[in-house]
Amino acid sequence: MKVVVTIPAYNEEETIAGVVKAIQGVMKRSGYEFALLVVNDGSSDRTAELARAAGAVVVSHPRNRGLAEAFRTEMRECLRLGARVIVHTDADNQYGAKDIPRLIRKLNSGYDLVLG
Repeated sequence: MKVVVTIPAYNEEETIAGVVKAIQGVMKRSGYEFALLVVNDGSSDRTAELARAAGAVVVSHPRNRGLAEAFRTEMRECLRLGARVIVHTDADNQYGAKDIPRLIRKLNSGYDLVLG
């Protein structure tokens, strides 16, 4: 089962690399097949560069198009990447990466949607 963790980002150069690395560490230990996708929503800083250097797949909008459009891009790219599970989180480290496997376990126990 492939998990794609998605992060929309706009001018998040101060936090994005740390968030990407934290998620990668948790997901590698989890045993799930995964990809980490950052949708760079037209940032004017180094968000895309730092996310890519930290190991994320990065898709960039040429200009800021807003969160709804970032979500659309996330869904399209998740399907392209073969996601069976999509985990959406934020670029500012608002939600801890350590909780991601717990969310996935809930899905595996029969839930269709888990919010946390």
